[in-house]
Amino acid sequence: VTDEGDLKLMQELFDGSEIAHLRPYRLTSVVDFSDDILATLGGRWGGRGLVTITGDAAHAMRPTDGLGGNSAFEDAVILCRTLKDGLSMPETLLKFEETRLPRVKRIHDDQRVRYENRMAGVPVGPHPVAMRQFIEEGV
Repeated sequence: VTDEGDLKLMQELFDGSEIAHLRPYRLTSVVDFSDDILATLGGRWGGRGLVTITGDAAHAMRPTDGLGGNSAFEDAVILCRTLKDGLSMPETLLKFEETRLPRVKRIHDDQRVRYENRMAGVPVGPHPVAMRQFIEEGV
């Protein structure tokens, strides 16, 4: 929050959300992309009502290959594209998270495995061609 306008906008968004949407989430709901956790979130990673989260708050990446910052930029691009669709804000945020989730999950899972291998002393090497192409295709 950088000024009174930002604070007012945030207050309006929170005021427009149901109180149940603003309760704290389990810590694992924003960093654990296991299928068990995702099944409980209904295809989303943590947003509710008029609130969503992006970047590391939504999907913190391990610092294995520097993809956390890239994912945050991709979030911004997809959120901007989705805002132009003319949907209600709750529909927009749902569509944003549902659109991003498959890509984020694939990258997140890849980073977890690479990190675990590096920590175990297993040489990781470059990404396989298919994964590298997937990452480079972007959004």
